[in-house]
Amino acid sequence: DESTANETFSSVEQVKVAQYLEGGGKLFVSGSEIAWDLEGASSATTADTEFLRNYLKAKFIADASNIYTVFGVDSTDFAGTFFTYGVPSLGSPYQEDYPDVIDTVGGSIPILSYGNVSTAAIAYTGSFNNSTNTGQLVYLGFPFETIIGKDKREDLMGKVMS
Repeated sequence: DESTANETFSSVEQVKVAQYLEGGGKLFVSGSEIAWDLEGASSATTADTEFLRNYLKAKFIADASNIYTVFGVDSTDFAGTFFTYGVPSLGSPYQEDYPDVIDTVGGSIPILSYGNVSTAAIAYTGSFNNSTNTGQLVYLGFPFETIIGKDKREDLMGKVMS
């Protein structure tokens, strides 16, 4: 739930993540306020938005999906995936208030959707910033730890890792 007060990715962190991905790194990132902080907030800078678009391969669409069920996108490795997240009465460690709705950019693909309505997660394989190295990224617009059910978390992480 880091956001404008705590910054999701500081300028120092942005440089380190960019270097890592340009070097062929593989990154899994999740969080409910990442895209909002980097593009949707009034305090977002041009550098923040460029980082979101060029390195997290996403763009900000909305601050809260208000949908707490997630489905895997057909024709991806995540097809058939289904889970609920962010509802304490169902077993989430905390209430998720603002899951970001994101969209693809720069060659990324949608892999999870909120209730088959809008994009909840994206994946990307390719070069970052014209690097000759191939990196990979999976980015969830909600916190991974709020997924209800250990088996659902393990299943999703297994798909992310493969």
